[in-house]
Amino acid sequence: MMIRRRDRGSAGVWLLGLCSVLVLAATAAVLVGSALVTRHKAIAAADLSALAAAGAALEGEESACAAAADIATSMGARLLSCSLGGVIADVTVSVSAELGVVGLATARASARAGPVDYADAFLGSSVRAAYADGLEGAPGPREVASRGPPLRQPRCSRASERERQSDHRGYPFR
Repeated sequence: MMIRRRDRGSAGVWLLGLCSVLVLAATAAVLVGSALVTRHKAIAAADLSALAAAGAALEGEESACAAAADIATSMGARLLSCSLGGVIADVTVSVSAELGVVGLATARASARAGPVDYADAFLGSSVRAAYADGLEGAPGPREVASRGPPLRQPRCSRASERERQSDHRGYPFR
């Protein structure tokens, strides 16, 4: 096979083009990765801020939102909104990241968290004190659990009922 005279030296041009495409692809991958890290950072900050607010929910909305703001700030996020409905905390945060030539990217995340202790939510912190002191008359776990809605409804289907009654449960996997 003979190389024509006009095609001599074209390998350098092709190599330069290929390297340019690879550099652009790598840059795009790094930018997408940075955006994903920013998004995950916002989600983590929202989750932890909501948990902090729920932990302080019994002290009032101002105290709960202050706790959420402290956690969000310590994680490099900004608290956009915080509300407390009873003992349920709703928090929204944002995290900003510089993505080079693309500019500034902002990731927002929201989270909701409930009470830290089931007894505190329905009976108040006096129950925790009664348990800690070992006082007589403090409601037991079954009494506390019966005061609210069931946490999980049991589901049963005919197939699972038959499986429970059969002698070869899980066959062939044991």
